[in-house]
Amino acid sequence: LFTLHSSLKKAFSYAFIEMMEDIGKWLVIGLIVAGIITAAVPDSWFTAFQGNTLYSILFVLLFSIPMYLCATGSIPIALALMMKGLTPGAALVLLMAGPASNVASILIINKVLGRKTLAIYLFSIITGAIVFALGIDYLLPAEWFTAPLANMQECCMEQPGWFNILCTILMLLLLANALSPKKLLGGHHHCHCHDCHESDNNAQCSMLNVQCSMEFKVNGMTCHHCAANAQKAIASVEGVTKADVSLDEGMAYVEGDFNAEDIRKAVESIGFEIEM
Repeated sequence: LFTLHSSLKKAFSYAFIEMMEDIGKWLVIGLIVAGIITAAVPDSWFTAFQGNTLYSILFVLLFSIPMYLCATGSIPIALALMMKGLTPGAALVLLMAGPASNVASILIINKVLGRKTLAIYLFSIITGAIVFALGIDYLLPAEWFTAPLANMQECCMEQPGWFNILCTILMLLLLANALSPKKLLGGHHHCHCHDCHESDNNAQCSMLNVQCSMEFKVNGMTCHHCAANAQKAIASVEGVTKADVSLDEGMAYVEGDFNAEDIRKAVESIGFEIEM
């Protein structure tokens, strides 16, 4: 019973707290962009792409590359574009290739894995997205996608039921909790390894292998999965006895008999930047 209670507690904590903290910001951004598209973009803008599936796919691909949105934030945008007349295949490209081929992802993969791997990665993502998009537009009935959109537009004209109202209130509360200000650390990094040396000089820390407790600023983490990967990389460094990475603070707290330079290499090897 205790195990079941603990498992349920972890499941609800992840679903309603951690996951919302990961996707909340991007979901709000996606909803705002989708609202702007729905209200401000004329339907005539997409008439040029009607009957030209390949052109619409390439347009969405070029549009999605500079966007820095996760897949969750792209969903409202894809729906808004489909309501304006964009093909379902082109919407799939936005959902599939957009988050995977944005500028931020390209820079990280190029830095960590190199240009050859980046080229293979982009070719695979873009080619796969285009192939599946063409398959959706030419092989699947259009009614599968247009009918739900028509129902959505009709529902918008009706009075929402109590269940929809309750779900909306719950979503707003979860988003408010996820986006609420967190405890902020000062910008100045302070070294706590006073057993290592007398001064607060991190350069001295990195040259000494003694029992230390240090803080590192980690840049580039966007979700709890990123923080978990950073913590795993730091914990794998020889001499580290304890590693704790805070996503909200963007900080890593490390204890043990380690070399700070090894910490830097471990974190940078997975695509993040670290300030020592």
